[in-house]
Amino acid sequence: LGLFLIWLKPQWRTERFEPQNSRLLILVDTSLSMSLADASTMDGLPASRLTPITDVLNSGEWINKLRQKHDVAVLRFDDSVARVTTLEKLDPNAKDIAVPPEEGADESPLDWQEALAPVGVETRLGAALRQLIHDERAQPVSGVVVFSDGGQNAGLDVASAIEMAQEAKIPVFTVGLGSDRQPTNVRIADFVAPIRAHPGDAYTATAFFQT
Repeated sequence: LGLFLIWLKPQWRTERFEPQNSRLLILVDTSLSMSLADASTMDGLPASRLTPITDVLNSGEWINKLRQKHDVAVLRFDDSVARVTTLEKLDPNAKDIAVPPEEGADESPLDWQEALAPVGVETRLGAALRQLIHDERAQPVSGVVVFSDGGQNAGLDVASAIEMAQEAKIPVFTVGLGSDRQPTNVRIADFVAPIRAHPGDAYTATAFFQT
């Protein structure tokens, strides 16, 4: 009877269901160009290109609407990519606020203005997007939302990153910020004046401006 059972090769199989939440990636440009002011706020004060993003994130309404369906990861990029926070999908039966896991103990909302402060001297948009897709392509990513003024000045061409995203079947949504006109950029290229002049002497000083 034992040999007969071995010949039948009995097998025991168990199944376990482990659902994974889809991930939405928000990539925010934090290069110095994002600190430029192209418009004014309602009170007449100049508003930087980053202000609309931080205002929306601080309100919490938009980010929580996304968290009803996805885990939301917020990252910043300039010359490199860095994670700001990851916010888990909200419980549909509970009200939650946009608080990063490490700050959940005291329920302190994240200061987006500080977390996304423009400090980078380079805008490596193509390299940042390519790295993000490479790191996340094994996860169930529903999409990447990129906030940028598009002023790439270093790194890989964005086209190569978009091609990689298409291969991974990850949609990329871009949100442009800032004016479509180049900001006025004027500097004093040279200033010529006599090395020495006595009181009362007439002399000529010449300045060269570059735009």
